[in-house]
Amino acid sequence: MAVEMFFGHRVPKTSENNVGWERVELTDIDTKKPVLLCFGGNNTVIDRYANFMAKTAERLLNLTPEDNYLDIYSISYNHDENTDIAKMPSLDIKTINKHLFLPLVVRQGERISTNQAIKNMRNVNLFSFSYGSKFVYNLIDDLSKTMDIYGYSQEETQKILGQIFHLAYAPKNVSKLPTTFALKTFKDNFFGRFYEAEYRKLTHKTKDEPCDLKCGELVIKDNTLNLYADKINDRRFFKDRDESYDDEYRNMDDEILPDHDIRSFLLEPDWSQNNYRAEVFSRCGAYALGFAVCNSKINYDKDIFEPLYTPETMKDVIESMELRGANENSRETHTL
Repeated sequence: MAVEMFFGHRVPKTSENNVGWERVELTDIDTKKPVLLCFGGNNTVIDRYANFMAKTAERLLNLTPEDNYLDIYSISYNHDENTDIAKMPSLDIKTINKHLFLPLVVRQGERISTNQAIKNMRNVNLFSFSYGSKFVYNLIDDLSKTMDIYGYSQEETQKILGQIFHLAYAPKNVSKLPTTFALKTFKDNFFGRFYEAEYRKLTHKTKDEPCDLKCGELVIKDNTLNLYADKINDRRFFKDRDESYDDEYRNMDDEILPDHDIRSFLLEPDWSQNNYRAEVFSRCGAYALGFAVCNSKINYDKDIFEPLYTPETMKDVIESMELRGANENSRETHTL
């Protein structure tokens, strides 16, 4: 039996709702004001996991459910209840686009001006993990094809969809249309070989050259800024934080598994991690997402349009951040 997809959001806890989560109808999600849409990994098929993805976004932005200047929604995917593997069939893709994206570029069955569409699309910010990026890829691909039907040129579509910001942690696929900040580590047991090969190709490094990236290295590809690192975590990081971590996973390679866990990205309330490399990734992602959300609010409040920063500008911003030193024992700051 197929279980249908749904979106939900975190709400203040009450005696009636001690979980602080509720489902929402797609028609109740207003993308004509700043929003953040979260797409978890392929096990995000229950309320709990969708809630956790939204919680991770809140932690990155230092928000709580009581804050109301940004609406954050998280998806639970369509799936077969016997397998619990997420799916996004074409009907779900078209339904999401119909209610969340097309109203920003189409009015009364007709395309709107390119400039207005660009400004409208700046409301949209995306946060994905793992296979969530593949579902975002499929959504954007379908949206761009639909915009072509409504008369937008390829150049216009690129300008409009370039105003979507996408923060992607451990992504499977990244669409080159939105402006994306992607975080990738070589020790990711799902996609690690791909990330290292991708990094070497973009930086023209041979297989014989070492890739000791320490905190990380920023590389631009298309409309995406990638932050690469050799690894960011080890098993001790999770064992200290969460004793319920799956025993089966504890028997796997200490250096591999945790780099593909959304908890790698979960900052503490005081914006700290107990692992400096994980903190580098979290802080860089938080700053990038924070700049995008702030830009959405500026454009929502003002008539004069302020474009989303480009990957080149984003690179300058992230590189200017003072972060911890190049080894785990160092307390000195340095530029990434």
